[in-house]
Amino acid sequence: MEKNTETSLIKTTVVNRCFWIILIVSSLVLIFGVLSRFSIFNIWDDAFMFVRYADNLMKCGKLSWNPGMEPSYGLTSILYLIVITPIRILTSNNPALTAMLSSMLCGFLFIGLSILLVFKYIKATPTIKYSLVLLTLISLALANEHLSAHFCSGMDTTFAMSYITLYLIIAIAFERSSSLKTGITLGIIGGLAFSVRPDIMLFSYIVPFSIILFAREALTWQG
Repeated sequence: MEKNTETSLIKTTVVNRCFWIILIVSSLVLIFGVLSRFSIFNIWDDAFMFVRYADNLMKCGKLSWNPGMEPSYGLTSILYLIVITPIRILTSNNPALTAMLSSMLCGFLFIGLSILLVFKYIKATPTIKYSLVLLTLISLALANEHLSAHFCSGMDTTFAMSYITLYLIIAIAFERSSSLKTGITLGIIGGLAFSVRPDIMLFSYIVPFSIILFAREALTWQG
């Protein structure tokens, strides 16, 4: 009996250590991958459009391409300015740093939201949840070369990734509670997706439709 208990404790300790080793290694791969691209030469030219719009928004209070001109909406992601503008205030003399920090911040937010989505909102045992978190981090680490390029591009890609992940979290919360408050929040976030990137409006339609469809199927099976 004591031998079995001791063996079980050893196995648990080994599994825990393996978990933390993989977690740390995957995180370091992601962090060093991003830091290795932390250079002005990795910023995409179009990223400076967001900085220019942020500058004119702060100076004139309008979304205009030129200072003092009439509003113009040439940006694909208008909502990305809620990230760009505060960072622009903090880094007023360095537009390149503004662009890079904005996409990087959204990139790390995406990783955090992805882990939250897997760990908190997937119905499974703690062991399976931890395994899925590891699988998520390993997948991100394996995609490090391309992922870090987007983190340092200054573009709105990582912002859109974070937004979609947040939308999925709210959608799962609504599916579980079906509360009016969560439903309204889901609708607002889904509608605003057009101002994040018009193409992600696909999620705004498919996700609610899927919730309704599978809810009906579940009721049919129960009946």
